Amino acid sequence: MRTRHLPFTASALAAVLGLAGAPVAHAEATPQEAARLQAVGETYFGGPPPGEPGVVAVVPEGDHYRASLDLALLIRRLITSIPDPKARDITIEAAPVSVALAPRDDGVWRFWDYRLGKFVFAFAGQRTELVTDGVTFETIFDPATGASPSMTGGFARISATSTAREPGKSLAITTENTAETIALEGSSRPTATPGVLDLAMQQTVATTRYVFGTTGGTAEGVPDMSLVLTRGRETDVIGLRGYRNAALLDLWAHLVAHHAPADFTTGQGALKAKLAAALPIFEEATQKVEAVDFSFESPFVIAKAEKAALDVDLAGVTREGRFGMAVAVAGFQAWSMFAPKWTQKLMPRDIALAGRVSGYDLATPISAFLDAADFSAQPPLAPEQQARIAALFLPRGTVEVVLDGNHLVGPLYDVTLDGRLTAGPGGAKGAVDVRARGLEKVAEHLATEKDDERARTMAGALAVARGFAERKGEDLVWHFDFEGSAVSVNGRPLK
Repeated sequence: MRTRHLPFTASALAAVLGLAGAPVAHAEATPQEAARLQAVGETYFGGPPPGEPGVVAVVPEGDHYRASLDLALLIRRLITSIPDPKARDITIEAAPVSVALAPRDDGVWRFWDYRLGKFVFAFAGQRTELVTDGVTFETIFDPATGASPSMTGGFARISATSTAREPGKSLAITTENTAETIALEGSSRPTATPGVLDLAMQQTVATTRYVFGTTGGTAEGVPDMSLVLTRGRETDVIGLRGYRNAALLDLWAHLVAHHAPADFTTGQGALKAKLAAALPIFEEATQKVEAVDFSFESPFVIAKAEKAALDVDLAGVTREGRFGMAVAVAGFQAWSMFAPKWTQKLMPRDIALAGRVSGYDLATPISAFLDAADFSAQPPLAPEQQARIAALFLPRGTVEVVLDGNHLVGPLYDVTLDGRLTAGPGGAKGAVDVRARGLEKVAEHLATEKDDERARTMAGALAVARGFAERKGEDLVWHFDFEGSAVSVNGRPLK
């Protein structure tokens, strides 16, 4: 959920304080160690202006410490640096987030008792409120490696509600995003390269409910209505290999300490060095999401799905770039007051969409940009430099595209699409195969709706498509060949 920025803010505070290194554990926490920890926190969140309170505070609390971050104050201070005067109208209300921490005898830090209050944001007629309940977390952090051997915890409930109404208007738009029973567990471990980590995290959410509504807009032609999307149990597994933890923290600290305009112009050399050290950010990221029992209700459409899954594989800012994604939906059904009854048999029930792209280069052009760009100039690159750097994204002039595993299954038909292409600015080369079974049944179904213009139009398009197909057993097959800008299907040119 996007509403989880408060928990992650507390986790960020814990992470930077863990870098302080663990002193010998004492029976009581000391003011001297609290001051040292607070100085570490201010390295990443900023120190206070003279005579003003700080956004980070660390105080002794019995045999441990309590660290807090005043997120509202931090945001208000960041707002003052925004040139647009309208930004001054943003209001933030929030109690500081805090966490208890203590060093252990084995040299690692323990963080627990995360406290997250209500967060309220208001601007230009919009008010958003975020509330977390039942927070339970414990994190172990090893300052010697920058890794967290374990992190476990969760929330009983996270809820974000928002209302937006333009001044002088009666129409109000409301949203509510609620997740129940969230559990998280994860860890990070050091690699052979100092400052580089491998991370793994799993999150489960029992139920999620999203509501979008409009009220009071009848006079403006907008009826009162409510759209509700619910989802059952979701499992989200994330992996990150080769994460440049130390360099990214170093970049963060640099930006906090060097954020004056001159630091981005006359001081750009130091900034570029920090940016370059943080690349490729990570070597590889993977994400697998599975969720069940979807439902959507509105005045116009009702839909449901038994299961949905997402699988993402992404390389970082590397020379061998790649991106792959697969989406699958099972047991999909939908009903609409605007769709005739005959469309029900044409709606796909099971959907699988997948694609992979590889062969592009992100590392070389970004490195070239950092070498050539002059942030004190407008624009920072001359036109010929821009063209040269843009060409570096495709070292071979093309990318490889794989479209294996695309599948649609409906009550009457079964369609698959698979293919491989080499694509670039000059066009594509390769082949895509589409295989379909059951289209005769679709044609027969459409023929029973001769009085419906939409059915007749669809039947005509289907007849044209079947005219291009070759029959192989029970399947109709369309073999598309791509050669630059030319496309043919089963040997017959299309353009």
